[in-house]
Amino acid sequence: MKFHQPVLLKQTIDFLNIKPGEVYIDCTVGGAGHTMAILEKGGKVFGLDRDPEAVNFSKERLMNVCPRASWKIIKGDFTDLEKIIKEHGVHSPAGILLDLGVSSHQLDTKGRGFSFLKDEPLDMRMDPQLAVTAADLINGLHKGELNELFSRLGE
Repeated sequence: MKFHQPVLLKQTIDFLNIKPGEVYIDCTVGGAGHTMAILEKGGKVFGLDRDPEAVNFSKERLMNVCPRASWKIIKGDFTDLEKIIKEHGVHSPAGILLDLGVSSHQLDTKGRGFSFLKDEPLDMRMDPQLAVTAADLINGLHKGELNELFSRLGE
């Protein structure tokens, strides 16, 4: 499995100013690139991702590369961050990181429906367990609704 390498990794970690023993929240773990960099500097990481493949990959990677470091990765959506950190007892994080966007893994993986380079159904769900696909939206909304959707969320 291939996940993208974080862009501007050094700058991001420098900006976070990692302090050993402090907790940092990685809201979009992906392939755990930022998480590993935080752990290497002595930080503790509580991470989450909507994509179950990313969660499984990053857990396995961290178990192999950083088994003694202090980290916890869960499946979750950063829009529920306040609820999630309360449920998991995370208090006063020293920093919060969000690396927003689509990963190389999501674009390259057959069946995810993110790429125009593959002849497959349009899916585009970060969390494949969600019920509605991009194809459902395209085929189920009328022109005005699609225009509003793209206008509001089309960045």
